[in-house]
Amino acid sequence: MNQYDSARFKSALCGTFEVYEKQLTPAMVSIWWAALKQFPIDDFCKALTEHIMDPDVGQFVPKPADVVKKISGTKSDNAMLAWGKVTTAIRHGGSKSVCFDDPAINQTILDMGGWPALCMTETDKLQFKAKSFESRYKQYVANPPQNPPTHLIGREEKSNNQFGFTSDAPVMIGDKQQARLNYSKAPKADYAVLPLVNGGAE
Repeated sequence: MNQYDSARFKSALCGTFEVYEKQLTPAMVSIWWAALKQFPIDDFCKALTEHIMDPDVGQFVPKPADVVKKISGTKSDNAMLAWGKVTTAIRHGGSKSVCFDDPAINQTILDMGGWPALCMTETDKLQFKAKSFESRYKQYVANPPQNPPTHLIGREEKSNNQFGFTSDAPVMIGDKQQARLNYSKAPKADYAVLPLVNGGAE
């Protein structure tokens, strides 16, 4: 959150405390802000609502730690779901390029060495890749990448690029419409016909 979110932050917090018929002091608001300002305002407001509706703890006035738990738990669940998309997509293999519907997935896999490298991971070692993926992914969810890759290049496209040949569009993973939108941001290469090499003679 930033200073532009402070009014919404205070309004959501005051409204929550009113539900419990409790009063907030300026000092309490400052403490809450210091503890939770690292989270997006939407996550904060959603977490307050989830606490109020939680049948196990909703009868108690929330504390900052309750909100952190709601937010962190949600991000962990999302990271696991994202990894599920990845493991499903691995069946396409590293030869084909792929494009996920979530830019954070594309960026995370690129950071981990790229698509072909991930696909070559032995099955019994994928669990270690999963931990690395989920940790990196959650960071990108909290701080979205500014220029994520439009897609993940497979071996075929990499080879074609080297020789100036065009490639098929990548396999769209997840929400295909959103994946295509991500891919549409890729610059279109102007491929030229390569001249024939004639023994170096002019």
